Amino acid sequence: MHSLPSSTDNLTLHLAILICEVLPPPVSCLRGPFDQIFQNFFDRGAKRLSEDNHDEQWPGIKKQIQVRTTPYNATAGQLPDAEALEGLDALVVTGSSAGAYEDIEWVKKLGRFLQDTYQQHPKVKIFGTCFGHQIINQSLFAHTGGLHVIKNPRGWELGVYEITINPKFASCFPRQLKSAARASSPQIQLQLSHQDTVVVTQSAQLPPECVEVGSTALCGMQGMYVPNRVLTLQAHPEFDREVNGACIRLIVGLDWPAEEIKEYLRMTDKDDDAALMEEVVMEFLLQGSKS
Repeated sequence: MHSLPSSTDNLTLHLAILICEVLPPPVSCLRGPFDQIFQNFFDRGAKRLSEDNHDEQWPGIKKQIQVRTTPYNATAGQLPDAEALEGLDALVVTGSSAGAYEDIEWVKKLGRFLQDTYQQHPKVKIFGTCFGHQIINQSLFAHTGGLHVIKNPRGWELGVYEITINPKFASCFPRQLKSAARASSPQIQLQLSHQDTVVVTQSAQLPPECVEVGSTALCGMQGMYVPNRVLTLQAHPEFDREVNGACIRLIVGLDWPAEEIKEYLRMTDKDDDAALMEEVVMEFLLQGSKS
């Protein structure tokens, strides 16, 4: 016979952070390395959901959501082995200055690993931002002929951009995006820092469970969602304005026109909807979880 749970019930998620870029000191000195930035991102989302989350089976029981992360330096070929995967709830693939299409050994190894995990470990979710979004989509869905990754001929997205959310995606997360789901043209603002892009060429070729997240004027594919399995975002919701500003300063260097640099930095120094996306990501990671 099962005893009633206590009034506070703990739920812990274990995530592997696959680090695809060792952040340089001008960036890491602000908020730490990539794994710490993501740990903070998940902690904020978990705290927000814990404050507004009650178990449906036991009304009045409040869940305390905790997130434990283990970093793996993917650029050095470090990835979870089969035993480690058995203890994971999700993989998290970070951003990178590398291209998902480049002939780089660690990139190719990561792509094969993501394919194998998706096919052989259905209980392990996969989440990624920026480069993570690109390599996840390329690894899992490019073979269908429905999409590919290229350098965006429209140029860079640097700073906070307005993302038009696909109402179908919004309807999958009604608690966070209910107003967006009702709107004819729902929009949110997020930090971006990329030139490569995922291009959907034949949406009918993609698995029917795939749901595109949204689009911007410069980038037609801002993320992909597969319920209980995959969530990718072209944006960097884990970056605040200081971190993204530091990244942009490194990208532009001294070669770009001063007025152009000034404008990108101005766009970075804007309010965004990262807090909302923290909750969306945490909701995704909790899908199917049991205390």
